[in-house]
Amino acid sequence: MLNIPYELFTLIKQHGERSFPEECLGLLLGKCNADTRLVHSLIPVKNSATSRRTEFALSETDLLKAEKIAARQNLDVIGIYHSHADFDAVASKKDRDFAFPFLSYPIVSVLDGKAVAVKSFAFIGGTKKTDFTEEEIICL
Repeated sequence: MLNIPYELFTLIKQHGERSFPEECLGLLLGKCNADTRLVHSLIPVKNSATSRRTEFALSETDLLKAEKIAARQNLDVIGIYHSHADFDAVASKKDRDFAFPFLSYPIVSVLDGKAVAVKSFAFIGGTKKTDFTEEEIICL
């Protein structure tokens, strides 16, 4: 389950709209306990993919910077969000292949420049790719 303050949830949607027609990308910082992740802050980062319209890529440099910021705040990187431009908020094969256990992966569907849905995915009940399924989002 992903618990996120409403203000941060709104910022993720706005990031998706600003980045349209390309995919946005950002990291979630917070705390984990069992299957629950609580978001404290987020860090928008540059989408390093060659084809930013249809995919995202996270640079090692941006991930390392985010991990250092999280450590200074006594937090962890607990998720990676991105948008789908003119596509549903569903995990694609590339999204599933990229995913790691213990992280949340919110996806913002941005249609014609407007964020219309956000769904989050995580490994539920295991670490096999088939365990990568939709998780509940709770806005606080």
